[in-house]
Amino acid sequence: MEELAKRYEEETGKHVEMSFGGSEDLLPKVKLKANGDVFVTHDPYQQYTEEAGALGREVEVGFLAPVLVVQKGNPQGVKGIEDLTREGLTVVLPDQQYSTCGQMVMKLLEEKQITDDVMKNVGDRLVRDHALVGNQLKLKTSDVGIMWNGVANKFADVLDIVPGPDEYEEIRVSVMGLSYSKKKA
Repeated sequence: MEELAKRYEEETGKHVEMSFGGSEDLLPKVKLKANGDVFVTHDPYQQYTEEAGALGREVEVGFLAPVLVVQKGNPQGVKGIEDLTREGLTVVLPDQQYSTCGQMVMKLLEEKQITDDVMKNVGDRLVRDHALVGNQLKLKTSDVGIMWNGVANKFADVLDIVPGPDEYEEIRVSVMGLSYSKKKA
């Protein structure tokens, strides 16, 4: 978004003001039609925007999927999600209460019937924000985590994505023009 905003400003001479946050944090502003012209989010927030009468136009621009991430160099030798059950491994996960990614992870753990064993290694490391997953790996307070692929790339200097089978479903990401925008495109 920062790159797109920069290019837009260069091409139009108009200033772009961005508001960053989780979709769950930004959606209330959209529902209140408080401000904004464009909302970039992922499923199911497109549907919530439409239900709020705030959806103008929508263009799918990509996808998100959870990825398994480890400290740079993978010192614990994690090969897949089943390794999250290994005794002594510290695991950080997105909290399903606040995160679509967290919901997807819990569904996969349940399907594999490893939820209880993984959660023993999570302890109190359920986090609301994907950046907190990256920061725990960066600070070496956790050995392994799961986060959105797009966020993991922002931490490429301190973590590695564990390649593996495509076990997670992907969800779409869209740019939506908001119906209440005063700046119609």
